[in-house]
Amino acid sequence: MVDFFLTPKILKDEHALEIPRLARDFGMTSYKYQLHLMSPERTATYWPQRKSQGYFGFDDGTIYLGMEAVARLGPPGIVCMHCENWEIARIFEERLLKAGRKEYKVWNERSPNFCEAGHVHAYTYYARILKCPLYIQHTTTPETIDEITRARADGATIYAQTGPHYLSLAEDMWRINVPLRTQETIEILWQALADGRIDTVGSDHTNTGRPRKEMEVPGDIWATRTGFPSRGEAALPVMLDGVNRGRISLLRMVQVCSENTARIFGLYPKKGVIAPGSDADLVVVDLDRKVKVTNDMIHSSAGWTLWEGREMKGWPVMTVLRGKVIAEWVDGGKRPEIVSKPFGRYLFRSLRN
Repeated sequence: MVDFFLTPKILKDEHALEIPRLARDFGMTSYKYQLHLMSPERTATYWPQRKSQGYFGFDDGTIYLGMEAVARLGPPGIVCMHCENWEIARIFEERLLKAGRKEYKVWNERSPNFCEAGHVHAYTYYARILKCPLYIQHTTTPETIDEITRARADGATIYAQTGPHYLSLAEDMWRINVPLRTQETIEILWQALADGRIDTVGSDHTNTGRPRKEMEVPGDIWATRTGFPSRGEAALPVMLDGVNRGRISLLRMVQVCSENTARIFGLYPKKGVIAPGSDADLVVVDLDRKVKVTNDMIHSSAGWTLWEGREMKGWPVMTVLRGKVIAEWVDGGKRPEIVSKPFGRYLFRSLRN
């Protein structure tokens, strides 16, 4: 239904060595490392199915190869990183299990702020040495923001992303990697988004395909499944509600949700701006519309959302792709209606050198 590009995950040396060909032949210029999934033998208890998903136990050498290859690509080549040190988190998990702790906020204690910020500290240094642009996904802590700010001051090209869930859901709501943080941290993230220390907001959408009752064991964070759906559907309402609450301006919201992302990933000015020659990709919003979120408005096949019961002010009412209306949400309608056949296309990103 929309235009799209792909960001492959690098899981072993051979994948990193394929980067030049993937960029040249398929227009793939962004690559992702999920640092919490390194060294699977020691951390298999946290994600037993990871080997079946293709994780082979990559290390810093694999990361170096990928950064080196992306740096050689030049713009818009970039490495994306999920920063979260599970090698340390396993120690906290063992201690919390031994203490019999099961409440939801324990997931934040299991992977505390420094597990994220420590990875950022290390890999922004390597990125600076290699002159490789870095995109930190899931920026969720003040310590991480401080590390990114220092790395920029030292000359590194580092971008920070956060998500609507980290801006609106606190640690006692659910388990997710990187964890949801404290209410105090939520306020700090909004300020960093407003003043430019955080560059973008990404939905981080994943669809579990499972109803909540199949994922949750109430009161037991360890037995509850990781992840929750409908983040993509919540992204713009959360941000518009933030505008109405005075946390960021409407202009800044457009920058972090659209323009900056298009620039960072090599899609600007085709995407991310309203201008002659650019794609007419538009979202029409009603800043005054108040909506109470209910599960029956969800498009995701999982059919539920952690924002259920929350009232938000500001709501998307129409989506336009390349000048054609593809979805409408009429006033009083339970959910948006898809009003066109799919005509989204793959976006080949060309290197600039």
